[in-house]
Amino acid sequence: MREEVDFVNDETQTLKSSAENIYNDDLGNSVLKDENGILIENVKEYFAQKSENRVGQAIKKYTPIGSVVRVNEKIGLYMIIGYKCCQDGTLFDYSAVKYPEGATNNAVTYVFNHNEITEFHHIGMQNGIQKAYKEKLLQEDGV
Repeated sequence: MREEVDFVNDETQTLKSSAENIYNDDLGNSVLKDENGILIENVKEYFAQKSENRVGQAIKKYTPIGSVVRVNEKIGLYMIIGYKCCQDGTLFDYSAVKYPEGATNNAVTYVFNHNEITEFHHIGMQNGIQKAYKEKLLQEDGV
């Protein structure tokens, strides 16, 4: 009998897989199979690799909205709120606000390019919509 099972990774985010991939075997053990139906023996390692792949994609140009980063030697952290922002006739990859303050009534919007990011502290939401938009931005850049 197949049933959906929750796994929690090291970051305490719940990862759900479809009933096609995770089920209880005859002994009542949770079993995970990859998209090719091959048994995955080390579930923790499997999800760590998936998480690593997600982060690897995110830290490329056009990091997801909501990501929190450190920029060069600027003091503090910044949360990305937009892409391709123009300031004084110069086009920048990102616009951001100070973190954790966010966009308050008197908030300053900061602009910077991807190569100025020195640390990633949080990766914003990634889904099909975000990935498609990122591809569109990269195509516009000729990448």
